[in-house]
Amino acid sequence: MKKWLITLCLIPLLVACTNNETEVQYDNQTNLGVTAAAFELVESGMTSDDVVAIIGAEIERRDVEGELEHIVWDIFDGGLQSISAIFDEDGYINSLFQFGLSIEGEDPVCLQEAYEQLSVGMTYEDVRMMMGTLPSNLFFGRWKVATWMGTNEDDIFQSITVRFDNGIADDISFFSSD
Repeated sequence: MKKWLITLCLIPLLVACTNNETEVQYDNQTNLGVTAAAFELVESGMTSDDVVAIIGAEIERRDVEGELEHIVWDIFDGGLQSISAIFDEDGYINSLFQFGLSIEGEDPVCLQEAYEQLSVGMTYEDVRMMMGTLPSNLFFGRWKVATWMGTNEDDIFQSITVRFDNGIADDISFFSSD
């Protein structure tokens, strides 16, 4: 009898401990479409089902090459807007790319000037706000790696890549094609 009582007491605890963490991470916000809000909600540890639920838009293309799955969402609303995600062999997000997405009221900064103001120890949120725009791509794994790309006033390609360890910048690099 004592064993059954202990078992009955443990069942709710076990059920509570097995809840899907990603549902908590994005607060069940679904069907956001190909938007900056959807892009920003995708986090490490999410599955393709989690990401598809967040974006919810019609999938443009879904390919599987070897062990990797690649999903693309495109819309043409006054210009191309796109989110592309790659998932690893276990079905978890590996990388995320965006094109044409922006947040109203935010203006991208000059990459050279931004690089001079960035510093190790900044949080992802601080860097994101300072950059004034979404990163072009994010890579997930041991670190979260974000890259911002663009051209300067002389049409020279430039990029900033910031690596985050537990949400804190620990490596910052700048590239210019000149």
